[in-house]
Amino acid sequence: MTSDIPFPTDVPNCQEALKEERKQASCAVGLSVEELPIISRVSSFRKLQRVLAWCLRFISNAKLTSTERKFGALTTKELEKGLVYCIKQVQVTNFASELKCLQSGKPLPANSRTLNLYPFIDNDGILRVGGRLKNANLKFCHKHPAILPDKHCCTMLNHCYTMYVKCFGP
Repeated sequence: MTSDIPFPTDVPNCQEALKEERKQASCAVGLSVEELPIISRVSSFRKLQRVLAWCLRFISNAKLTSTERKFGALTTKELEKGLVYCIKQVQVTNFASELKCLQSGKPLPANSRTLNLYPFIDNDGILRVGGRLKNANLKFCHKHPAILPDKHCCTMLNHCYTMYVKCFGP
């Protein structure tokens, strides 16, 4: 059988022809952390804590089956989670560089606003004040208060709530 189509008789080096050219692609992603809008819209610290606790319960219930979901009033643990979430959101937007340094084990830069507070990150991921009070006979939250920015609306709400509790407390 002969064919009318000419077949090449001199084949080039197969290794050179088969070399694969790979191009490397890279992608850089930058995340900007924005504060939750609800934080600046609520007029009461207690209300903010409760709204965030309800939101966290909704998110948790959305992941569960209908028989495992939580109903009824918020528990103290859920309210605590709402408070922790609020504080973490405020700190991530206002102290991002400090949190990044402490999480990676690096020292804080000399121009850090929190350097003289000897900050550390607790088990919940909250940036707290360190210092000499660690040996005092006080609750952990009193020995090491959470670091919040001074002019933030959440700080103002917390201050007003604290004053309200002190006025009507024991």
